[in-house]
Amino acid sequence: MIFHRMRSLLKKSLLSLRRGGLFLLVLCGAGRPKRKFPESPGRILVISQQRLGDAVLSLPCVSVLRGRFPGARILVLCPPAVREIFDLCPGVDDVMVGTCRGGLTGIRRLVRSLRENEFDLVIDLNTDGLLFPAFLAGLAGSGYSVGYGQDGRGVFFDEVVPGPDGEKHTVDRLLALLVPLGVENPSREVRLDLPGNATEPFRPGHPVGRKNEGIPLVGVHPGGTHWTQRWPVEYFAELSDLLIEKGSARVVLCGGPSDWEILRRVQERMRMRPEVAPPFPSLRDFAVFLSRLDLLICNNSGPLHLACAVGTKTFSFMGPTKAVQWWPQGMEHHVFRMNDLPCIGCNRGWCRVKTHDCMRGILPDEVFRAFRKAFRQTAVPGPAAVHPL
Repeated sequence: MIFHRMRSLLKKSLLSLRRGGLFLLVLCGAGRPKRKFPESPGRILVISQQRLGDAVLSLPCVSVLRGRFPGARILVLCPPAVREIFDLCPGVDDVMVGTCRGGLTGIRRLVRSLRENEFDLVIDLNTDGLLFPAFLAGLAGSGYSVGYGQDGRGVFFDEVVPGPDGEKHTVDRLLALLVPLGVENPSREVRLDLPGNATEPFRPGHPVGRKNEGIPLVGVHPGGTHWTQRWPVEYFAELSDLLIEKGSARVVLCGGPSDWEILRRVQERMRMRPEVAPPFPSLRDFAVFLSRLDLLICNNSGPLHLACAVGTKTFSFMGPTKAVQWWPQGMEHHVFRMNDLPCIGCNRGWCRVKTHDCMRGILPDEVFRAFRKAFRQTAVPGPAAVHPL
């Protein structure tokens, strides 16, 4: 706990230094004259967020931009990990991959490429206070730039949007960036359209290519960025055993390269033998796999929001995550959450009370009962601790 407090104090100190340095840049003339908003932009740059869930939840922004400026060419700048999300988005004309990891030479090359595109409008969708995306928005050329100005970022934008509002959903916080562009009552629908061959077998010889008739195909994804947002490994194992043992579902464990250790631990604790999805060659293949499932059981992480976007039902576990910001979007999703805990939604990567009750209090048999009820299988006595969206 002392380490986390020291890290928090260091972060605040660095933010203060950054604000001061940016203020000095403005005083010394680094600030540029504000540009005028282009009524009919021909080329638009959208700077994406870093993580999978954020990228998926930014899809409504792209769709709204396409509707607002139908004749514009829209390019998305994003990290390599989420490129395929925007490759699958029909509102995007082109995708450029770029990060700050290439050193000064790489950054100069990236800025040069952006300027060569001569964008008329630049929108930074980052809500986390990261400086690099704002820096790129300001240096991308002569285009009118829009973004959130917290932590000194406003110096790089022509239109500084107040916020972001921590009491709004991520979709709404992103759509708020489009209000200065004349957008009114935008659609909040988060949807990812997969290629037409998404109904064909996932891959030749793949063990989880199709749903079984009469028994739900259930994906179990136990991963998550922070350990505090993950349902216990032994709970995932017990629930998977119940689903297989009772003949209620065909269970497939799945995850990315960073989840293999967690998947191994789940398998070690299971009595039954589940199927395990092999590594997915691409994010597109993972999205297609999710679309084949009758249900995904997971933590509140990127795969949850991806599953929602492709129309798959979900059961998810929410503890330290702020519900108002990250609730799954759609009508067929169940969220298990210990609403009565005083520390629920603490938004921390460590547990202040050292109990992890927000996750450990959600028991596997409660989730199993909710599953039987959701799929209208033989009723199991007792209430299900589930809160439908």
